[in-house]
Amino acid sequence: RLNDLLGAIRGKPEEQAVNIAVLTSMRQAVYSPDRREHYALAFPLYTHFTSPIRRYPDLHLHQTLKNLFPPGKATLPASLPARKGLGAEASLVALGIHASGAERKAMRIEGEVVAFRRLELLKKSSLRQHKAIVTGVKDFGVFVEIQEFFCESLITKDELARHGLTPAECLPNRKRKGVDHVYGGLGRGFHLGEELVVEVTEIDMAGRRCKVAYVGRAGN
Repeated sequence: RLNDLLGAIRGKPEEQAVNIAVLTSMRQAVYSPDRREHYALAFPLYTHFTSPIRRYPDLHLHQTLKNLFPPGKATLPASLPARKGLGAEASLVALGIHASGAERKAMRIEGEVVAFRRLELLKKSSLRQHKAIVTGVKDFGVFVEIQEFFCESLITKDELARHGLTPAECLPNRKRKGVDHVYGGLGRGFHLGEELVVEVTEIDMAGRRCKVAYVGRAGN
């Protein structure tokens, strides 16, 4: 179970990398008039209420409930008639599709702004070398996240080869998708959550990315 997994890695070096992997593996929510259970809460029926200033579907729901239960009404019905006052099925489906797409767009824009600001802070830093956490290991390189600024980058295979580190499959069954790799040649391979020291070599503000060079393992 996910809760057991998250509990087992709590406080360990790989906690952050595993938490991110679990989050990114989950499907994004969609708005729909269909009855859908909430996976995380394990509710068979679910309606989401947040501030209506954030999402139009929430505002629509608030307005509908206000019409169904006007202020000052002495008694409320024991149960709400199915879909009463919610509008035509086709219009609700269209609203859900539009709202889901608009939210995805807003999230992408938010992500770009956050990435830009993080790189901006990194660029202003007087330090050239930083501690970074290993977040992924592939045949083409090692993904790391600079801890202080939460900026992700890739240490390329060629860069690692300069230090005598070459990729080797740790899951040799080629029929499996997403084969992970380790880098060996100078002692043990890298693992998720391991601390490395990297040097920032380039910051591309327009592309929202930075390049780093491998310096060594933290503490060595």
